[in-house]
Amino acid sequence: MNYLNDERIDALAADYVMGTMQGQARRRFVRLMQAYQKVRERVWHWEQLLAPMNARVEDQQPPERVWQEISRRIGFIDTTQTAANDEPPGKGVMAWAGGFATAAVLLIGVFLMRPDPTVVPGVVPETMIEQVAVFTQDDQPLWLMEVAGNELTV
Repeated sequence: MNYLNDERIDALAADYVMGTMQGQARRRFVRLMQAYQKVRERVWHWEQLLAPMNARVEDQQPPERVWQEISRRIGFIDTTQTAANDEPPGKGVMAWAGGFATAAVLLIGVFLMRPDPTVVPGVVPETMIEQVAVFTQDDQPLWLMEVAGNELTV
């Protein structure tokens, strides 16, 4: 199909400017516009011809549900957030309790998995420092635990 035929360019440009061209045809036409000055000129002509009609159309605010659906489709609304907001209020307490339990298990694990230091006579042992950090869901530091020798700092 010869897209550079004058009548065909004119019809495609009008279709494009009116917004009725969709999908693969629209992508193909955009590539034609990028490649050929003649196609860009016809699009500009149709834009100038149809632009005065926009002044006659009264602006209308779409319903809120339309904006929500658009935002959901393009990824601005996290669908997991809306589900989390519907949960009962006691859920936050359980999350904090789970966080504390996790921190306690980590702390116990640090002490149980730590190898016993071997003391070699005549050698000064180096002070070994171990650190564990606990973060919130927003990657904010919640706790910093530091074990140095026989001392624990939280």
